[in-house]
Amino acid sequence: MHRSPLFLLLFLLSSLLGQAQIFQLYELEKYDPATQSGLVKNNSYADINSTLVLKIDKPALLQAMNNYAQVESGLSEKLRQLRFILENQNEILAGFQVYSKDSSLEPLNNLAEEMVTFLTKIREMPDMRALYEQFSTLYTATYTRAQIRSTNNPALASDGVPRRDEFVLVKFQEYAATLAQEIAASLDQSQVKVIFSGYIRNKSGWRQVKLSDDFDTKVEEIYTVPRWQTEMTAEDRAQLVAIDSLATNLNLLVDTKAEDIKNWLADAFSADECLGNLQNRLQEVPGTITSLADAGKAEIEAIVAESVALVDDLSRQYVIAEDRSPGITSVSLLEGFSGQLNSTATSIQTLVSNIDDRLLTRLQGLTEAPELQNFVSTYEGCKADLAHDRDVLLGVGMRLRTLFSSGQSSAKFSMELGEDIRRLSYDAVPAESYIDLQGTGNRANGDQMKVIATLEEGSGDDAVRVNVDTRIFSLQQIGMYSVIKPMLLLANPTRDPGPNSNIRLDEKKFQFAASYSLLFKFGSRTSRAFNEVWQPAIGVNFGALDFDTDGTPEFSAALEFDFLKDYFALGYGYDFGVSETFFMLGFRLPIGAVPLPLFNAVESTN
Repeated sequence: MHRSPLFLLLFLLSSLLGQAQIFQLYELEKYDPATQSGLVKNNSYADINSTLVLKIDKPALLQAMNNYAQVESGLSEKLRQLRFILENQNEILAGFQVYSKDSSLEPLNNLAEEMVTFLTKIREMPDMRALYEQFSTLYTATYTRAQIRSTNNPALASDGVPRRDEFVLVKFQEYAATLAQEIAASLDQSQVKVIFSGYIRNKSGWRQVKLSDDFDTKVEEIYTVPRWQTEMTAEDRAQLVAIDSLATNLNLLVDTKAEDIKNWLADAFSADECLGNLQNRLQEVPGTITSLADAGKAEIEAIVAESVALVDDLSRQYVIAEDRSPGITSVSLLEGFSGQLNSTATSIQTLVSNIDDRLLTRLQGLTEAPELQNFVSTYEGCKADLAHDRDVLLGVGMRLRTLFSSGQSSAKFSMELGEDIRRLSYDAVPAESYIDLQGTGNRANGDQMKVIATLEEGSGDDAVRVNVDTRIFSLQQIGMYSVIKPMLLLANPTRDPGPNSNIRLDEKKFQFAASYSLLFKFGSRTSRAFNEVWQPAIGVNFGALDFDTDGTPEFSAALEFDFLKDYFALGYGYDFGVSETFFMLGFRLPIGAVPLPLFNAVESTN
């Protein structure tokens, strides 16, 4: 994503003025690595051989990432709407009663009431109410008035026409899927990289160093975080986690309660046994009519023939449906079977309407034959079973299918969000990391080290980096350490030249000589003047004096005290060749010091 220079300037200003520290640096105790010692601040000192603990303030880091990312408008509202739909689908399914042989229709009827309750809640929300009205208008435009009226009266059931609440619920399911896809598109946007890098500056300039042994092949510790995790508010992230949980639970409810589908279907064909008897009684009707004219008999015979054909077709549908129904144990199978269920329900209603509205009306008042009375009695008993089967088939094939499929679809798309939600790369950013200074290469007292926390978006030439926290400090051997330094020695004997001494110097007394000093120095963790100006040291000076001026140098040793970066030294020594003591002044020569690994040498694993 391209970011304007103005945005970056404003971000940098906000970082400088109000940004909390992203990380802190602590030293580990040298002889007790489990213990943290002092805080390493800007312009302070760290032991040159120490291991540093980089403690990351993750809330502060997240806040910096929030400031860096540009929040997509409307995302919070989409999350809220999706969560609302999922919560209500969970509530409906959780309260949905399991199948009961004694009251198979009651749960289906209660389900219709729950759907109406859900839609009532939707109408109470201003933004959702507009969607409800839109879907309701679409329902009216999709079906004719006759079809819509038929959904309110099972006796007028029209094949495949849902009730208004079922239609609107499906549309909200589709809307939930759209919401999930739009949110997923937001989650798939670019990544933000959290980068921790280190640099050391010596006389040659800055060089980048490896921070952690966990990143042997890299000079930077890089953690890639999906940008959505950085741009969302804490409430939005909580909504996402809740959506993931609701979707998982909804999917479980659908899978669990869908197992009862086969039980409802097994109870949906109670009229199977009576259809054969009804067909036989129908075929007896024409022979019992004797009081009608030939035209009347022909009309009844035609109605009977049509009704027999309807019974025969319905019987075949029962055989097919009963054969398949035990295997319908999932929503996907029910989806493929719902057309057959609705068709069977429509065939039942067609048969009942044909007999009620045509045949019985035509036979009204004709009771001269007992066979006709047997037909009416058989039909009335079978009609109750057929009405029961029709209601169960419509309830399962339309209402229950709508509930399960909408729940499964919402869960599916929302659970896909869960893959992003559970990809918590932000959580992969560690709370702490370790910097082993011995693994950073050659170092010297006074070298500066810089640790930077950086945010980066994009890649290649389009990559944009912003530093959000920096720590600059100096490296120093803390405590006592040893070095060897060349010195210009000025020795002044404690005794004057004369017959009673071995000294043959002139009246100036001072003698110049080359020497080396073994110095024991001390580093401070707090005082810059101590480390970089005074640099006091105590040591032993080894020189080559010639107090007797015979041209042969004598070995000398002196205890010395150095200061001002070893440019000056004072001491008291002994010339072993002439057995004379002396006071000394020392001046550092412009030749580099040589570290002596006696105490606290600069260690390097490279």
